[in-house]
Amino acid sequence: MPAAATRNAAQGQRHHSRGALPALLAAAAITLLAGCQPPGPPGPRAPAPPVQTDLAPGEVPFQHGTYRITPLANFDITALVLSRTRYYFGREAGLSPVDLVLGWGAMSDRAVLDPITIFQYDRRFRWQTGGELPVPREQIEHGCANMHLLPATAALSRQICGIRRGQLVHLRGWLVRIDGADGGHWISSLSREDTGSGSCEVIWVRSCEVLKPGPAAYRDAAAAGGRVSSSQASR
Repeated sequence: MPAAATRNAAQGQRHHSRGALPALLAAAAITLLAGCQPPGPPGPRAPAPPVQTDLAPGEVPFQHGTYRITPLANFDITALVLSRTRYYFGREAGLSPVDLVLGWGAMSDRAVLDPITIFQYDRRFRWQTGGELPVPREQIEHGCANMHLLPATAALSRQICGIRRGQLVHLRGWLVRIDGADGGHWISSLSREDTGSGSCEVIWVRSCEVLKPGPAAYRDAAAAGGRVSSSQASR
């Protein structure tokens, strides 16, 4: 769905395809960030885009409860948390208890984020500004995404549920397709440049790090060694 524009505001939206799982999409929370950006130093805090690579040989579908999980690609992202929503109800919440809107590049720069308002609702998100766009629309739409996180372990679930807006996070795992026993499905986007229906990433999270919010971590988390907490899973 293309982003909409009005006389006094520019807006955009990214959300996933509902597929055949309408019962999974009961919204449990709404997050509204009205004209305030995550705190931190100026400049991009997560300058590099997410990295998506082909799967290694032997990565095959596996069963998770009543769901069949099919890895589609490796995924590695370091990004700024622009918004987060916790979901409690419905089958979907059991798989993905948290959605994060993550930003990188220009969308991790406080000067760009300052005039942007982000809304999360019903497993999707919207952004808008009250006037001129701070950067070209493409840098906004290609520099952030609503990501549905599926923790691989209970420890990862606890850690992911504790993530907050303004933190810098490093996630690794797979972009996946989920098939339910009832025939329903949930399929990850494989592009960072799509918008509208089907554009959200569905991530089987195998590793999660919350990085220290100091300037060194914002600029180069790996060089700074700025891990606050870390959990990993073998599957």
